[in-house]
Amino acid sequence: MRVTLPTNLPRALLVLALLAATACNHPEWQAQLTEVADADKLKATPYVRCHLRDGGLVVLERWQVDKKHSEVAGFGTHYNAQRAGIAVGHLHVAFADIALLETNRVDEVISAPLVVLGVVGGLSTVITLACLTNPKACFGSCPTFYLDGDASPVAEGFSASISKSLEATDLDALWTADPPPGPFALTMRNEALETHLTDRVRLLALPHLPGERVLQTPAGFVAVRGLQAPLACQAANGDCLPQLLAFDGDEWSSRTDGHDLASRETLTLQLPHPQGSSGLLLATRNTLLNTFLFYQVLAWMADDAGDWLMRLDDGDPRPKRALDSFSGEFAALRVQVLTERGWQDVGSASEIGPIAREVQLLQLPDDVADGPLQVRLNGTRGYWKIDQVALATVTRAVTPVALDVQQVTRDGVPDPEALALLRTADGERLRTLPGDALRLAFVLPPGPSELFLESRGYYIEWLRQEWLSERNPLKLLQLVASPAPMLRALAPTYGQLEPGMEAVFWQSRMRPKR
Repeated sequence: MRVTLPTNLPRALLVLALLAATACNHPEWQAQLTEVADADKLKATPYVRCHLRDGGLVVLERWQVDKKHSEVAGFGTHYNAQRAGIAVGHLHVAFADIALLETNRVDEVISAPLVVLGVVGGLSTVITLACLTNPKACFGSCPTFYLDGDASPVAEGFSASISKSLEATDLDALWTADPPPGPFALTMRNEALETHLTDRVRLLALPHLPGERVLQTPAGFVAVRGLQAPLACQAANGDCLPQLLAFDGDEWSSRTDGHDLASRETLTLQLPHPQGSSGLLLATRNTLLNTFLFYQVLAWMADDAGDWLMRLDDGDPRPKRALDSFSGEFAALRVQVLTERGWQDVGSASEIGPIAREVQLLQLPDDVADGPLQVRLNGTRGYWKIDQVALATVTRAVTPVALDVQQVTRDGVPDPEALALLRTADGERLRTLPGDALRLAFVLPPGPSELFLESRGYYIEWLRQEWLSERNPLKLLQLVASPAPMLRALAPTYGQLEPGMEAVFWQSRMRPKR
C-alpha cells in the first residue's frame, strides 16, 4: 500500500485533525443534545443522528428503522446545513437522503442499507473483551484478506481511506501465494469495529519465468532474480541482521523513546555489491503507533466525529490548505545508499497499516560506491516492523493481467449482488459490517504468475463509548498548529501502553458470523 503524500503525521490522521481544528464554530445541536442526554445517560439512551446529503442533520432520540418504507422515523430535531433548527417533532427521514447514520444502537440499523458510524461501549454485543482492556489498541483499519488455510492476513485494503473523500485504490503483493493456474480464492473479512464500503476487488497476475519473482516499484512492475540477504545490520537497539534475512515473520522493530513520538532512528546495512540493474527489496508493516494516534484523534473529536467526516466529504478546502503547510516524513521510511557522489536518497517505503506485510522494490542508482552496498534506513522510532531486506537483480518490466472476481459466496451460498458490486469501480459499493466474511473466487491464467491484490474503497471507524469523555478540541488545534509538542506530550501515555498493544490488537479481531 503506497501513500504518495508524506507529512509530519500520517495523512488520514492529519486530515481528521485539520477538519476539527479549522471548523468555524462548534455545531449548536451538540449542546442541545447534551442537555437531553449527558455522558452517563448516553450509554443507555438510544439515539441516532442522520447526517443528510444536503448538509443538514436530523437528531432523533426515540426512533425506529422502517425498512418497509425505507426510512428512519422518530422524535427529534431537524437542523439545516448551518445548524439552525428548522423542524421539531415526529420526523421521517428517507434512506436516500442519509449520507451517514450515527448511532449507539448499531444492532437496530445494521440490516438497513445505510453507511453506519457506530458508537459502541462495554455492553455492546459486538465489542470484544480484549478490546475493552485498551480501546486504543482495538483491531482495525480496513478489510483483511486471507488465503485458504491461512490464519494470518495476507493483505489489508485501503488502510488510509478513512472517509468517502479519501477513497483510494490499494495494491498489495500476495508474496506468500504460489498457486497453480486455475481456481484460486481469497476470503475478505471485516474483523474490526468499522463499516467497510468496497467498490472493487480484483487480482493482477504478473507472468514470470522460472526462478523469477515480480515486485512493485514506484514506476511499475519488474521481474527480479537472485535475492541476496544483507551481510550486516546495526540499529540503536543492537544487531538487526537475524530479523532481516528472510520473509518469515521474525521482524525487527524498536520501541518509542517515551519522550517524543517523532524521534527518528537509523539502521545501517551492508549488502553484496550489486551487479547490473538492481533494486532493494523491503518487506515492512507499521507498528501500532499510527493506530494509537488515529484513535486518539477520534477520541478528542468524540461525538463530533460524524460531523467532521461529513465536512470532509463535502469538500471543505481548509484541511487541504492546512495540509499543504506540513512537510516532513513521520510516516515514511527513507532509504539512502552510498554512491560515488556520497549518500543519495533512493526513495522511501510509505506503508500504512499494521496488519499485513507489504513488499516493494526501490531501484538503485548505477554509481553505487565500490565494495559492499552501504544502505541507511531512517524512520520514526517505534513506527516500523521490518521483516526482510534483500538485494535483487532486475531483469525486465512486466505487464499485469487484470482478473475480475468470478464468484462471491457468503456462508457457502453464492451472493450475486456482492459479485456485481465488486466487479466494477463505479461508485456502487459493497457494505460489510463487523463479522462479515466473503469468499472471492478467481481463475488464474496458464503459467506461473506473481499475484497482487487490487482493492478500492473506504471505511468508517466506529467510536468507542470510552472515548467520549476525552473530547478536547483544543488539543486537536494544538496538534495541527504545532505537532511537535503534542507528540512529546503523548509519548509517555503511548509508552505505557506500547508493550501490551500488539497482543490486545490481535486478540480483539471480530470473528466471522455464524
